[in-house]
Amino acid sequence: MMASKGREPSGAGSAPLDPDQRAIRTLARRILRAPVVEVEGDLCRAVAEKHLRRDPPEPLYYRGSLDGARYTPRGGPAGLYLANDPVTALAEIRVLLRGDRGRMFSSGRHDPVTVVSVYAKVGQVLDLTDGDVRRVLRISKKAIRTEWQAPMLAYLSGRGPMPLTQQIGLAAHVTGRIAGILYPSAREKYGVCLVVFADRLAPEDRVEAYDSTGTLAQVLEPQRS
Repeated sequence: MMASKGREPSGAGSAPLDPDQRAIRTLARRILRAPVVEVEGDLCRAVAEKHLRRDPPEPLYYRGSLDGARYTPRGGPAGLYLANDPVTALAEIRVLLRGDRGRMFSSGRHDPVTVVSVYAKVGQVLDLTDGDVRRVLRISKKAIRTEWQAPMLAYLSGRGPMPLTQQIGLAAHVTGRIAGILYPSAREKYGVCLVVFADRLAPEDRVEAYDSTGTLAQVLEPQRS
């Protein structure tokens, strides 16, 4: 499915752009030229137990990403992170680690984590698993699978640029047309992840945590900024 036209990021103001702003604006222009896809299927979410102790429970709680995550800079936009299988979901939050010989092992002591089944139907998704899309954006698969946490801390302390993946997430969000980003996992070789921007969901989109008992059932409501 080819992308519909989006809108150019605002260029209001006469102050010169810093290198990160210029990079984000350039990425946003390229994203507007990239095709988008619809993602529909059953995915997984690894959620901290503390979010399930809320009243009501929130297995789709995503505002923790405001602290910063792979495709969401600290301060926002916030995103809900999902994975294509339980191993990838747990590996992404480092509850599971993979050794040199491919063996999975626990990362050690950690707070309780629950894996939830999530049905997602999201249109207008930027697919970074597609080499053609990466070529439009002029980025490599290796570049988007590199570490982001240390570079983010360096960026926040003024010692480096914003991590590339956070630049991509911010650029995708400011175009106004991207509801999610599909991307290769950096923790699991064959894993695929999806980050969903709740404030970019269309009325026909749906993200729903499944629980036959109803206890952990939740629908992600579109949030308008």
